[in-house]
Amino acid sequence: MVWSKLGKLVYSVSHEQLAEIAGSNIMIPCKEVFERSPHQTIVVGELLNEEGLKAFDGYSFV
Repeated sequence: MVWSKLGKLVYSVSHEQLAEIAGSNIMIPCKEVFERSPHQTIVVGELLNEEGLKAFDGYSFV
């Protein structure tokens, strides 16, 4: 997404929340990746967070 120069990213589940679900498999938050990019993408987070978390109900990543 960084290389495509995405103008805006909207996500539901935060890095911290996903790390709790998936364990240590999630290494770096997307917001940090975009902050380090030369192209500045607008990042809007945790939109419809409760609904997003429901998508992971019953998933076991570890």
